[in-house]
Amino acid sequence: MKEKIIRYIQDNPYCTFGNLCANFDIRKNELLNIVNHLVNDGDLIQEDNTYLTPYNLGLIKARIVTVKHHFAFASIDENEDDVMIEEEHLNNALLNDIVYLRYDLFFEVVKIVKRERQFVVGEVSKQFGVCYLLVNGIATDNTKFIVEDYEGYNEAILKCKIIKETKGTIYVSVQEKLGDKNAPGVDITRILLEHDCPLEFNEEVNSQVANLPINVEEDEIKGRLDLRDELIVTIDGEDAKDLDDAVSVKKEDYGYLVGVHIADVSHYVTEYSPLDKEALNRGTSIYVADRVVPMLPFILSNGICSLNPNVDRLTISCLIKLNNNFEVISSQITPSVIKSKYRLTYTFVNEVLKEHKEETELEKMLQLLNVIATNLREQKNKRGELDLAIPELKVVVNQKGEAVDVKKKIQQDGEKLIEDLMILANEQVAETIYKKNLPFIYRIHENPPAKRMDTLIAFASRLGFKPHFNSISVKPKDLQRLLDDAKYSPKYQIVAQVLLRSLAKARYSTFNKGHFGLASECYTHFTSPIRRYPDLIVHRYLRKYIFNKDIDDAFERKEELNFIAENTSMKERRAIAVERESNDMKCAEYMSNFIGSEFMGYITGMSNSGMFVELDNGVSGKIGFESMDDYYSLDDNYFHAYGKRKGKRYSLGDRVTVIVNNTNKDTGDISLIIKGEKPKHISRFKRRNGHNRRK
Repeated sequence: MKEKIIRYIQDNPYCTFGNLCANFDIRKNELLNIVNHLVNDGDLIQEDNTYLTPYNLGLIKARIVTVKHHFAFASIDENEDDVMIEEEHLNNALLNDIVYLRYDLFFEVVKIVKRERQFVVGEVSKQFGVCYLLVNGIATDNTKFIVEDYEGYNEAILKCKIIKETKGTIYVSVQEKLGDKNAPGVDITRILLEHDCPLEFNEEVNSQVANLPINVEEDEIKGRLDLRDELIVTIDGEDAKDLDDAVSVKKEDYGYLVGVHIADVSHYVTEYSPLDKEALNRGTSIYVADRVVPMLPFILSNGICSLNPNVDRLTISCLIKLNNNFEVISSQITPSVIKSKYRLTYTFVNEVLKEHKEETELEKMLQLLNVIATNLREQKNKRGELDLAIPELKVVVNQKGEAVDVKKKIQQDGEKLIEDLMILANEQVAETIYKKNLPFIYRIHENPPAKRMDTLIAFASRLGFKPHFNSISVKPKDLQRLLDDAKYSPKYQIVAQVLLRSLAKARYSTFNKGHFGLASECYTHFTSPIRRYPDLIVHRYLRKYIFNKDIDDAFERKEELNFIAENTSMKERRAIAVERESNDMKCAEYMSNFIGSEFMGYITGMSNSGMFVELDNGVSGKIGFESMDDYYSLDDNYFHAYGKRKGKRYSLGDRVTVIVNNTNKDTGDISLIIKGEKPKHISRFKRRNGHNRRK
C-alpha cells in the first residue's frame, strides 16, 4: 500500500488528502496513519495541505551510513554502491541521519529529514574558554560540538542532547556524565551510546518481566508435543547463558529423525507488549569485549527462555526426517515441551568427536549427529555454499575491562555440527511458509553486484588464478570453485577476504530472493529468538499460520512486516558497527604493549594514504605511505602500490615484516612501519613551513 501511495503522488504531485481518500479504498484513519508515516520517514513531502514526493522536487532520499575525516557516504539504494559527499556539502548531517540529497556535479545534503540521534557522546576538551565535545565517527573533523553548560574537568565523557545548530557547529547540553575516559568500562559504554544503543530497560518492561513465571506451568504444556523423555542436549560456548537451541537425533527405519528445538520466546514476549516494543527497538543483542547488551532482559533470556538442563522448557520443534542418503523426506514444525538432559560445551563435543568416543548413549548420539552434519555439509558444498573459513578474532579482557590477549576463533567439528543443523531447520521453516504463499520475513543474500565481480575477477587473475565465470551471471558454485583453486595457496586468506568484500550484504526482507552465500533458494532466521528479533517474528507467524490456522488478516500485515524487516536490518548493521569499533579499540589497547615489536602479516587492503596489514595474530593495522622511503601510487583497482623513484611494488596478499610504531585507543588505529624502511626525505621548504605552522 505504501508503494502504491508513493507512486500515485509521484504521478499526481500536490494532490490533497481528499484525492487520496477518493483513490484508495481503505479506512480514512488507516490511510492518514500511512501517509503520516511516509512523511516522517521522508518518502513524502507535505506542503500546506498537499503532498508530493522528493522525486517531484529533484531530491533523493538517502541515509548517511559512513562518516570519515572529511567526507561521508550515503546509501540511496541497498542494491547500489554508496555515494560520497564532501564535508562542505554535508550541512551538519550526522551518521545514520535520513537526508534529502541534490546532485549537480556533486552530491549535497539539502535537508536533514530525520535525526536518528538526539544525543551525542564524547570527551570534554576546554580550549580558550570554549568547552568542546570531541565525538568519534558520527561527524567529520571540522564539525564542532560546543557544550554550553559544563563546568567540570577535561577528559570526562559526557552524554549530551542536541539543542541548536548553525552551519558547521552543533550546540549541545549535558544530560549525563559517564565518568573519566580511563575509568573501567567507560570506553565501551561510550561506543554503545555513540551508536544510540539502549543500555537499560524501562520501567514498563521491568514490570512486565517481573510478572512472568519462573517455571513452566502444567496448563502451558497442554496441546504441545511432549519430548521431555527424549535425549535432547544443548551445545554452546563455555560462557553462554542464553541457551536458545537444543538438538536431538534418532535412527529410524527410513533413515534419521533430527530434532532442532528452539526456545518458544514468543509465548512470553506477546505482540505489542512493552517487552515486544523494546525488543523491536533493540533488534538484536550486541556482543562486545566486556559485556552483552541483550535484546531481552537477562531474567528472561537466561531464565525461563533459556533451555537449561533438567527443567521443563517450552519450545518450537522442527522435526526433520532424512533418508539414508541424508536427504529431507519431510519436516514437522510444532509447539513442544522439552527437558534438556545435558548442557554441553563445544570444547567437550570437539573432544568426543576428535577421539571417536562411543561408549555412552550421549557419545553415540554426538557421533551420529556429526555424521549427519558432515553429510549435510557435503550436500551444501555440492550446491555451491561458500565456506570462506575466515577465523573470527576475540579480544580477551580482564576484570577491569583491559585487553590482555587476542585469540582467533576457528570453527571445529562441534561448532560446524550446530551450524549445519541450524541451517537445515532455517531452510525447512522458510520453505514451509513460502509454499503457503503467505507474508513472511526471509533472510536474503542477493547476487553480488557485477562491478564488484569484475574487480574480483581482475584481482584473482593477477594472483594467477583463473575465474571461469561472468560477472553478471555469477553463481555460488563459480565462487566456490575459485576458493577451491586457492585453497592450498598462501594467498587463500586474501582471496577469501576480497571475495567476502565483493558480496552483497545479507538482510531481512518480505520478498524471498534466496541466499547466495548458502546457495539456498529459501532461507529465514528461526533458531535464535532470544537474541534476534526477526527470529521472534518468525516464531510468532508460525504460531499464527500453522498452529492457530489464522490467516484472515495475513496480507493486511505485510506493511508491518516490511517495516520490521527494514528496521531489524538497520539494527543489525548498528550491532556490527559497535562490535567492530569496540574490537578495534581493544586491539589498539592490547597492541600498545608491543610498540617497537616485530610481527609478520599480509597486505589486505590499500588506500591513497597507505596499506592495511593483518598480522598473524589476527590484529590489523595500517602502514602510512609517509612512513616509507619512496612516493607510492596505486593502480585503478587498488591492488598494487608502485614506488615512483625506486620501482618497488607491494600487492594485496604480500607477506611483510612490520614493526608496531604507534597505537591510538580512542580511534582504534594501529600504526605500522615496514621493517627496514626509512621515512622519505622531507624538503627544507616543507620543514620550514611545518615549523612556522607550529609556531
